[in-house]
Amino acid sequence: MISSTRSVLVLAVLAALATGCAASADPAGGEDSSADELRRARFTSLAAPSDPDLAAFYRAAGALENEYLGVYRFNKPGAEATDPGAREKRIKEVMHRYMCGFFDESIDIGRNTGAGRVQATLRDVAVEDYGGDPSPAAIGRLSSTLSRVFANPKMDVLSGGASGNNTMGEVMGVYDTENHEVLFFGFTNCGSDD
Repeated sequence: MISSTRSVLVLAVLAALATGCAASADPAGGEDSSADELRRARFTSLAAPSDPDLAAFYRAAGALENEYLGVYRFNKPGAEATDPGAREKRIKEVMHRYMCGFFDESIDIGRNTGAGRVQATLRDVAVEDYGGDPSPAAIGRLSSTLSRVFANPKMDVLSGGASGNNTMGEVMGVYDTENHEVLFFGFTNCGSDD
């Protein structure tokens, strides 16, 4: 009896695969064939940002040591172009998925404003503490390129701290409202006891 039940299940699975029913990755349409397919459908990893201001910052940040740095396009944008809360949620989602999976609900980031916003953001990220003893020239490049990002009206910059299981981090994220790209940058021990 057990083997005939297994045979029926195997045939049902094969029939579903043949018709394509089991391969749906539509999050609104029901079953997903795998979490990886859903992630690929939701975000696309990029080699560099599309926007030249953000790309310059990306290069300057990438010259530091120990950094966590990445860029992802959000493939299904909705209100992010006009809703600051939606942009913050996407930044946190990308940080949790791709920067450090140990970051849980405690990604505490906000927007620095005013004349000192560049320096406040770099302090939030603790570049001089964790960036491998960066040279004044490296800090200058990071600061000047971040100034251009802040001056660009298409960019929304958030920074602060993150934590989770054996994890702490000093992080920042940028949402590009034109290209729907999220950049993350910062430093974290990501699950290590160190």
